[in-house]
Amino acid sequence: MLGAFVLALAIVTAAGRDAPAQVNAAGGDRLRGAWSGSWTSEDGRQHGAADVLIVATPEPTELVGEFSFVEGSEARTIRRPGVLIREEGRFPLLGGEIALRLASGNRVVGDFVDARGELPAPRGRLELTRAR
Repeated sequence: MLGAFVLALAIVTAAGRDAPAQVNAAGGDRLRGAWSGSWTSEDGRQHGAADVLIVATPEPTELVGEFSFVEGSEARTIRRPGVLIREEGRFPLLGGEIALRLASGNRVVGDFVDARGELPAPRGRLELTRAR
């Protein structure tokens, strides 16, 4: 059993399967989910908008995540391969990782650690809601 996180990612709406702009933005892979929300640094001093796309790979326990972090007028987008460990999606960074897990309803929460400056803060939290 791959857990609740995988099951939620496997539920693809018809619009998500047929939306070429979304699929192409994620590199032509099968879109498993899109979430929007916010990120906040661990100390609460930095915050901004966040968008996450998750796409499938041929291996059922492997994913690809595209993460966009906005802070003021600056945006950073990174794309990383990930794996499912228990009920968490984990996406390694150089010197850290992004970890996502299901919360109640259509929400996904996550944490990130970034020692190399790829993200706008060294540590923080993601609060996301499924985009329709």
